[in-house]
Amino acid sequence: MPILDGLVTVLPVTASTLSVALVLLILVGKGGVRSGTALVVGWFVGAWAVLLLAMLGVLTFVPQASAGLSPQVQALIGIVALGLGVAALVRRRVRPQASSREQARLATLADSLTPRRSLVLGFVLVGLSPRQWVFLVPAATLFTQADIAGGALLLPLAGACVATVGVAAPVGAALIVRRRRPQALDQARAWWVHRGDLVGAGVAVVVGVLFLIGAATGR
Repeated sequence: MPILDGLVTVLPVTASTLSVALVLLILVGKGGVRSGTALVVGWFVGAWAVLLLAMLGVLTFVPQASAGLSPQVQALIGIVALGLGVAALVRRRVRPQASSREQARLATLADSLTPRRSLVLGFVLVGLSPRQWVFLVPAATLFTQADIAGGALLLPLAGACVATVGVAAPVGAALIVRRRRPQALDQARAWWVHRGDLVGAGVAVVVGVLFLIGAATGR
């Protein structure tokens, strides 16, 4: 099931801890919903662009990719994902004070962002990030194996939607609760500051293990 495998491969992108924290800080700061929405749009466009260009590149220059990801590539993706997840957990335990400093820097950055700057930053955070390419490019390779009409156009959009869920969720929540419970965003931000890295690390570890199992079994 190349489509499902590709969407699973994208999951670590949507669980980007710092990006979700930045969106939450924008929403409770000066930028508000407009700047938060702009960052989400930029993030979506960046993810879509990487997936589309990678798919076109694979279809043009690597036709043998239709055979699927090799066990070596699957193992590499698994090791990288697992390493990122474990590193986040170790860092949380060894240097818990670092999280507070990062949040302070993010808060300063969030207050300086206009909607236009947020749009550009959202694109850069995913579209020009090698850390995100590690997951987006293999996902695009898997998408090339799907035998559906218009797949080269539709599947990058689907992958970009999955990659954007994490950063879009706070904006959607803000639109729903800001009038009824304005303090809910502050509570969500505080929760994510203390638990967000666990969510991101957990997703990365699960995806890493799945790829390592696939490499070992030749799936």
